[in-house]
Amino acid sequence: MTFAVNYETALPQYTCIHLFPESLPDGTNLKFCQELIPIIDRDCASQRKLERKLINETSFYLKDIENTARVAGLVSDMVECFPNVHALALVTQKPWKSQEIETIRQILSPVTRLVELELGREDLEVNTNDQHKIPEERKLGYAREWERVCPQLSCIDFPCRPSLTKVGSQWMMV
Repeated sequence: MTFAVNYETALPQYTCIHLFPESLPDGTNLKFCQELIPIIDRDCASQRKLERKLINETSFYLKDIENTARVAGLVSDMVECFPNVHALALVTQKPWKSQEIETIRQILSPVTRLVELELGREDLEVNTNDQHKIPEERKLGYAREWERVCPQLSCIDFPCRPSLTKVGSQWMMV
């Protein structure tokens, strides 16, 4: 099982965890995060603390999200292990397909404290003429739909710009 941690503050604790479930063989138990608990709960030899309750940002690095049930199971397991996550990144190797974005609500439903969502791609060069570009009106529709399951959601980064930020009760393109 593969994971990495990093910190975003000067405090002596880790706040971010990056998970690589693609390193697991097919058919592996979806309790990926549960299997990390003994490692995380163990007192690390470093100067920084690694405590589950302090993790507030999580990234999943995936081949794709075609298997929605698997990704939803991984995210649900993540919430059980790291209940204070408010920022989630789903980063894929393959370009996002519209049918995958349609399933995001199912994946997000356990992350009720979610404030920031990133739907990213591993390749850093994003073609602005991308064939998978999402129309702005559709992005606004997704934002309204996803905020029903994640009422605190206020920032969404899509694979192709622009992103959305919530100002008051309105979603704005940024």
